[in-house]
Amino acid sequence: MASEQTQESQFQDTPGGWASRLKREFETARKALKDWHEQADKALKEYLDERDTKCAGDTRWNIYTSDTQTKEAILFGNPPRVDVTRTFADAQDDAARVAGEILERLLNRDIEGQDDSFSQSVEYAHSDREKTAFGLCRVRYVTGEEVEEPGRPAMVDEETGQELAPVVPATTRRPNEQVETDWVHWKSVLWSPCRVWHEVRWLAFENEMTREE
Repeated sequence: MASEQTQESQFQDTPGGWASRLKREFETARKALKDWHEQADKALKEYLDERDTKCAGDTRWNIYTSDTQTKEAILFGNPPRVDVTRTFADAQDDAARVAGEILERLLNRDIEGQDDSFSQSVEYAHSDREKTAFGLCRVRYVTGEEVEEPGRPAMVDEETGQELAPVVPATTRRPNEQVETDWVHWKSVLWSPCRVWHEVRWLAFENEMTREE
């Protein structure tokens, strides 16, 4: 759905040109998503039962709210489980079987931790999907600080002089690196207009930052 106004050749390959192009792209995306945003706002208003007027004696049961809450509880009662499966289930390949079990246990232990954001973010995204027909999470890699690991000299048999283990050089590693899962509000994301998702050319997220950041 690219128009002649948004062709890459129409903009200079400079920071100013890129800014102009992205501004035009964002304006086009907001225009394409305007109707859906209005419908989603209306759905949320109905969910919260925010009526403009409430007459005395007016009794109304919000079936939409109760139905949505019931579906949310049924479809997301427990955190999802990671299932690591081998591509080729060879009976004699014990190394692959054990490696798969180790990965599965590590991943499940990670997302079930009290300090992990995975379950909460997925729950928020699922709630958005039930109300606005769109829910989104993204993963964020946290590098952590580098730590210097000292090396070790080679291990040698004192009697024979044979090397038992080679020299281990000094290295650096990141013991605190991790992947966080962030919930993205449905109004805080834009994408290029498309017919199906695999035609998306770009995806943009809104981030709240201070002037210093």
